[in-house]
Amino acid sequence: MEGCRRAAVRLCPPTSSRGHRTHPVGDCQLRDRLSNAPCSVSDVQDIRWAFGLAVRISRERLGWSQADLARESGIDRAYVSRIETGSADPGLRVQRRLAEALDMGLTELVGQAEEELGRALRRRPRETAEPPS
Repeated sequence: MEGCRRAAVRLCPPTSSRGHRTHPVGDCQLRDRLSNAPCSVSDVQDIRWAFGLAVRISRERLGWSQADLARESGIDRAYVSRIETGSADPGLRVQRRLAEALDMGLTELVGQAEEELGRALRRRPRETAEPPS
C-alpha cells in the first residue's frame, strides 16, 4: 500500500536487472509484485480515502474529536481533517503517530484501511467495456 502512495503513474528509470530502480519505500518493487503496472491516480485516491476513513472510525470509536486526536498525536487539527477526508497523503511517520495515538499498531490501522477499501470496491458497479453514450 505504501508503495502506491508516492507516485500515481510514474515509472522508475531502469537501473536494475529487473528494469526498476530500488527505492527505500519500494514503490516499483511493490508494483511489480502486485500487478506489473503502475498505480493509477484513482487507486491512490482510493487508498487515501480508505486510510482516512479508518482513522475517522478509530477516532470516533474512542469518542474523540479531531482536536483530541490532533493533541494526542501532535499533528495539526486541520491536517487530521485533511487525512480523514482523503485529501492529504500522510507519510509513514504521521501514520505511525496516528496509530499510536489511537492505541493501535500501524499494521492494524493499515489493515483497517484495506478492509474499508475492499468493502468500497465490492460495492462499486462493475465497469462496462463500452463507455456510456
